[in-house]
Amino acid sequence: MFPAVRKLLSKIPGVAPFYYKILFPFYRNYICYLRSKKYYFFLEPKSYSSKNFYQQLEAARQSFLKWKEAEKNLGNKKIMDNYVHSYWKNVREEIADYLMNRMDEGYLRYNPLRFNLGPDITGVSPLRRSRIRNILKKNDALGNFFRGFTESKIGQPVVDPVIGLGTPAIMGNSVDYFFYLSRITQELIPKFKSCVELGGGYGGLSRIIRIYQPKITYVLIDLPEALSLQLLYHKLNFPNFPAIPHYQEKIKIQSGALNLVPVWSFESLKVRPDIFISTYALTETTDQLREDVVKLNFFEAKTVYIVGGTDNKFKSHIQMQNLVKAKRKDVKIMPLRDNCYEILAGL
Repeated sequence: MFPAVRKLLSKIPGVAPFYYKILFPFYRNYICYLRSKKYYFFLEPKSYSSKNFYQQLEAARQSFLKWKEAEKNLGNKKIMDNYVHSYWKNVREEIADYLMNRMDEGYLRYNPLRFNLGPDITGVSPLRRSRIRNILKKNDALGNFFRGFTESKIGQPVVDPVIGLGTPAIMGNSVDYFFYLSRITQELIPKFKSCVELGGGYGGLSRIIRIYQPKITYVLIDLPEALSLQLLYHKLNFPNFPAIPHYQEKIKIQSGALNLVPVWSFESLKVRPDIFISTYALTETTDQLREDVVKLNFFEAKTVYIVGGTDNKFKSHIQMQNLVKAKRKDVKIMPLRDNCYEILAGL
């Protein structure tokens, strides 16, 4: 909805609550969906079909059960206490129930996933339009990549046609992923062949990086619920690229593949990536996990990129920033939107 209309409505007494509680959710969930349906023919991966979706969903469910069995054998309470913030304990139960019992092809429109794992409800906001303009200003590889980018149909996400910028329909959070990638390539490392990402949401950032760097060795560290969604998303988007779910405590990383690693096995990783990435996850976990990852010096990654928030649920930002500054040189901490920040660091 146009910014001028939003501004006008917000000034009318009694209208603002109606707008934000009823009109705006209706617009985001239904009107934008109908506007974007015409794009779906072009967004659909060539290998995609309903039959293939449910085959890959069943495979993801089997992987989830194996990870949960491994978690149980290692001591569920210990893992929950050490690695799972209290906020996520209830969320992961809800997502697990949805994954195992009710999930369908429109899963990225399921609200607990949209609020907690990336495909958010705010769309291409004015801030995100500004980020698009900044990416397109630079006539470089990333700008050209963005011009030719198509959003995936997997999960039937709500996408916004970005009118006036000459770019395709896109999810709001994908704009953020491009912004993160632009910051990484401009400020830290122009090209990278290996990456460790802690907390990968539904797999959106890893998809964009995989397209940008097709031969990359990618490691995703997460909880079983998220790993299962990432496995599904990757297999449906990239049927010809290997995705390796790791179940054992000792991990052998496969080069050129997506490696899915449960959070309790991260200490056994034998990898020195070009970059370590965590967008919000490392600031939304326990003090114990943050400290353990920093003790490993972010897996000896050449560069580090972290995005965090300063909201009330996760009061970790001061600790996070101090830990990085104590371990790394050339640390930059930059403010972002809405009480968020980014940390960029070299060795």
